[in-house]
Amino acid sequence: RKEYDDASMVRAVKHSQASERFIGKFSSLYTAYKEYCDTLNSIVECHDLLSEPEMEEMARTDIVSMDGMLQSSYNDIESEIIESLLPSGDDIFLEIRMAAGGVESSLFANDLLKIYENVAANRGFQWSVLEVDHRGDTGIARVLVSVSGPDVLGVYLFEAGVHRFQRIPFNDTRIHTSTAVVIVTSKPSDIEINIDEEDLEISYMCASGPGGQFVNRTNSKCRIFHKPTGISVTSQTSRLQQDNRKECMLKLKAILLKEEKEKNPTTTE
Repeated sequence: RKEYDDASMVRAVKHSQASERFIGKFSSLYTAYKEYCDTLNSIVECHDLLSEPEMEEMARTDIVSMDGMLQSSYNDIESEIIESLLPSGDDIFLEIRMAAGGVESSLFANDLLKIYENVAANRGFQWSVLEVDHRGDTGIARVLVSVSGPDVLGVYLFEAGVHRFQRIPFNDTRIHTSTAVVIVTSKPSDIEINIDEEDLEISYMCASGPGGQFVNRTNSKCRIFHKPTGISVTSQTSRLQQDNRKECMLKLKAILLKEEKEKNPTTTE
């Protein structure tokens, strides 16, 4: 009898879910194609009836009606093909960096972050900010986010690249151009990161910001510093230390996974 560990079972479930989505995509394409063929055959049959005087008027009416159905089926096929060709992936790293434009660029980068977060919320994706470098009160220099959900890669992949924003500030008459860089990478799922506890510096402190008196008056906020890389992560989402520590470890592993992928770009998922 073959024994399966938890990791093997998780991988098997993920592969099964991916297979179901793959089959679901192409079953929709098959349905659209079948409707197209059925409509086309019906139009051919109506054309055959045009030679019969008593059926001609009804046949012409049906042909006009089915021409619209045929075009609709064709559009469905086209959209299904495009969707099936989109890359699929359930876990990504989304990175936004300010570029040219100074303060305006940092504000633009923050606006992009809000837009992408709203997209994730509307689609039910899991959104977790791993690293953020603030600039002033409302700007960011760099932010790294982990996003998870069905086919999330296909949603964000084409956002990668340089984004440009132009506006005329209220106190000026010139057009200001700002740019920000968006980087989207698939999160590798088969690389295990082993972290030595001796390499970690873990500290707890009072949480800041809104969250209630209990959260703010207890040492629930967790900070983990990874000595070999200098990476520091924090979490204060929970009132319990162990939950925030777990969240910090997930963030740290995600960042290390991304760095591992950048060092080994040929790594496959």
